Amino acid sequence: DFKNPKTFNEKLIYRILYDRSEIYTFLADKLKGRIFVAGILSGSKDILKKDSPLYKDIDSLKEELLKTNECKYLPKLYGIYDNIYDINFSILPDSFVLKTNHDAGGYVIVEDKKEFLKDTKRFSEAMRKLKEHLEKNYYLIFREWHYRGIKPRIFAEELLKNEENGLLDTYKFHIFDKNDMKNNYVQVTTDRFENYQRTMMTSSWEIAPFNFIYEIPTKIPPKPQSLEAMWDLALKLASPFDYVRVDLYQNKDKIYVGELTFTHGAAIEQLVPGEWDEKLGALWHQKRLVDVTK
Repeated sequence: DFKNPKTFNEKLIYRILYDRSEIYTFLADKLKGRIFVAGILSGSKDILKKDSPLYKDIDSLKEELLKTNECKYLPKLYGIYDNIYDINFSILPDSFVLKTNHDAGGYVIVEDKKEFLKDTKRFSEAMRKLKEHLEKNYYLIFREWHYRGIKPRIFAEELLKNEENGLLDTYKFHIFDKNDMKNNYVQVTTDRFENYQRTMMTSSWEIAPFNFIYEIPTKIPPKPQSLEAMWDLALKLASPFDYVRVDLYQNKDKIYVGELTFTHGAAIEQLVPGEWDEKLGALWHQKRLVDVTK
């Protein structure tokens, strides 16, 4: 019942169908999202107001976006491009990642620029992948409304790696309640590209009694060194919203913000066990960002 939602996934669908605030579109844009993160973490109270840079066209925001490099919680932004032919590899560092701002999966990891440019097959495949993603409207896949209006761009960003030269694990904070921490959970994602593992953890770092799609694991993942600071960061970024997933990366005492996700799993990820769909739904006290015509 999407008009009177009770479960977590019903409430995600409600957000897609009825809570069509343009704020969600701005923050689903991986580039404009940087402006929100830098603004909130610098104490700005006006970042979501109508005169905010978020309401401006992405092409007029290059200077504003490069200023977000001053925020210590964001990976360095090296360049923004309309298409693959605009990428000036000569001024990019030895390692970086190329991403599209408007969808999922549109990324190319470059660990060694010289090797990458020398390998013509790999290079052409990478450029073809980015071109295909650039031409794709992600809204058409799952009908998540907020992806529809993002203007597609490619950007080059700092490649985040740990001491062992591996990619950082992801910590996805599901924030339902800013006042009671036991109602919030963190989704720990490890070995994203080789041996994908997902564990839901409580705020006290115990395995939660549910999972999305996957069975509940028994092994507790290592507790990140900066967990308390990560929770503080996630709560600040979630402060304007009734529910949001805040994705963070951590490397020892360094924390980086990945993105904010408003419709987790496109509202099609089953809860294991199923009763937790309603239990999580009960934690989500909905408030629409905007009223829309029914």
